[in-house]
Amino acid sequence: MILILFIVPHVNAYPTTPAAPSSPFFAKVWSLYGCDLNSGLDTAIDSQGNAYVVGDSSCANGSQTFLLKYNSSGTLEWQRTWGPYFGGGTTVKTDSMDHVHVFAKTITVDGGSATLLLTLDGSGTLLTATQIEDSYFGVQMVLDTSGNKYVLEQAAWGGTPVHYGNGSLAPFFRVLKINSTGELVWQKSFRGSDTFNLARGIAVDSSGDTYVTGCLDCSLDTHYILEGGKLLILKLNSTGSVIYQRAYGSDLDMGYGVFIDPSDNPIITGTYHVGEALVMKLSAAGRLTWARTWSGTGPDTAISAGADSLGDIYVGGWAGNSSFSKGYVYYGTRALLLKLSPSGGLLGQLIWGGQYTSKGYGVALDSSYVLLTGYASAPPYHPGFCCNITLGTSPDSLASATLSVAGANPPALGPADVSVTDTGGVETDNTASCWRTLSHDNCGAVFLLKYSTSSLILPSLLPSPSFVQSLFSRTNLVFMALGALAIFTVLTGIWWLQRKGRIQKRTPGIHEA
Repeated sequence: MILILFIVPHVNAYPTTPAAPSSPFFAKVWSLYGCDLNSGLDTAIDSQGNAYVVGDSSCANGSQTFLLKYNSSGTLEWQRTWGPYFGGGTTVKTDSMDHVHVFAKTITVDGGSATLLLTLDGSGTLLTATQIEDSYFGVQMVLDTSGNKYVLEQAAWGGTPVHYGNGSLAPFFRVLKINSTGELVWQKSFRGSDTFNLARGIAVDSSGDTYVTGCLDCSLDTHYILEGGKLLILKLNSTGSVIYQRAYGSDLDMGYGVFIDPSDNPIITGTYHVGEALVMKLSAAGRLTWARTWSGTGPDTAISAGADSLGDIYVGGWAGNSSFSKGYVYYGTRALLLKLSPSGGLLGQLIWGGQYTSKGYGVALDSSYVLLTGYASAPPYHPGFCCNITLGTSPDSLASATLSVAGANPPALGPADVSVTDTGGVETDNTASCWRTLSHDNCGAVFLLKYSTSSLILPSLLPSPSFVQSLFSRTNLVFMALGALAIFTVLTGIWWLQRKGRIQKRTPGIHEA
């Protein structure tokens, strides 16, 4: 007799307990009546600890841009909306006077695209409104310490190559510097290859040097959605001249955000090979210091980041589906918040969301707290740890990119005809039944989480088991017990049949003549 034993490998990469991390200082959920998808896309903190959230509400009559102000205790002090416009607000920043600067996409009266730059005071009064009139789409905006705005615009929102009337290839993105009085200082346009290319994030350091990240030679997935290519890193000096341009990876990589740490080093966030969240740290000279990937159940994405005075890095994004938290199995992505050391070590993490899709977009920091905003659908909402916890190291190599500087006519900057109102958003969640019966992946409420930076901790992990540990893990013990029972049943049956045969041989038979 031959005995065959099947051993099923089992590796436990889960926390020892699925307990949630410390509760947030506050967690707020907001939606605009009659609007299905309400997304918080960026957040900022002023010198008094007030939090601002900007984003987009997708409504039956078009997109509404909203701006929310919460005080340091989490009370909603005011809300402002304007629209309907295409795309909503993508960036909010505060300056030394606690003025609030909002960057938004819009459409013109003739159906073209334009970019809005709005400034409000702390009470929500609109101070200035500037419109950049051109055919570009606004992507993101940052401020320097002198109040200059650096604007990133994309020629085609989906990355489709754009051509002039004569068939020649047009630039796919540009960077503009606008001073505190609203005047254009310089602009630079950049042309890539005749493929899909994206510019997604912009940052400025203490010297006025500008960084841009995105994707070059991007590819489309089966749903015709861009999923990555070569990750772009571009650095310009204070006058807009190219200092260096780098490409990271070769396929399915994407840069979503770039942020500056206290030592003026750029931090890049994005995805590595589509399925893993990517965080990279470069030196100011463009050398790769380290690159880290984080993977849960996948696919995972790192969108935004910020750094505290110690250089610890906080990353916002989302973790893949089927995450386990507090006894619930969730489907769709979960909002993700990571804490990394200046050397790239994983210090803390949490996931947060409801029963369906949740995503984190904007991160902001002050001396004691970290904010994360995004959208979430279908309560109840729970914080927790993600299922698998791994910190990988992606390939440490940078290559030269091949962008070319392209000439372009300066855009027209002028006053915008915008009025901000309060259209009645409420601190409630209406996403359990979407207004226009959209799927849960296309409806949601804005969330704002405020956590103490010390409450982001790592769970205790079981070490990766050896072969012997795998052999005697709980799962394999069950399989082994079932296998032993099956083998015992088979052997018992064989024994019984053999015994029955012997009895029949010893019993005299009746034979016909």
